[in-house]
Amino acid sequence: MLKRKYSHLSPALQNDPFVKRFFARIPAKTAATFSEAQILYLKQKYGQRAWGNHAVDIRASVPFYKRGIYFVFLLGKERRSSDRLHYERLQHRFWTAANTVLISSFLVLMSTSLLGSLYVLKSEFNIDLLPGVDSLPDQEINDQIDRQLEKLVR
Repeated sequence: MLKRKYSHLSPALQNDPFVKRFFARIPAKTAATFSEAQILYLKQKYGQRAWGNHAVDIRASVPFYKRGIYFVFLLGKERRSSDRLHYERLQHRFWTAANTVLISSFLVLMSTSLLGSLYVLKSEFNIDLLPGVDSLPDQEINDQIDRQLEKLVR
């Protein structure tokens, strides 16, 4: 049986998922040099960084050209220290060009959906927002849609 890289640690640390992942990535000679105190410090600083439980955890990969793209949406309780938050804000700027395009596109899509839904509700319940002013001729629009549908059916 092969001796594990971290057999010099206590059984509790040997079975810890963070310790297993950490030692899987480094050479056995290097792993043997870490004390329990050093491992505990590393786990405290970097152990929560990934693989946490979140209230909302949505991850998906979408084929895009030959490689594909992925997205992750996580939502949960903030557990990072203020120092770490400050450091990460410096490392990962929020307002990049890609983020700005994505957020703008999302806002336009949501606004258009909301306005369209409100228009459908207004039309369905015959609500006249501006009495005497026909901002959008509902009957004419409905007639045009009906004519187009009849052409498609023929």
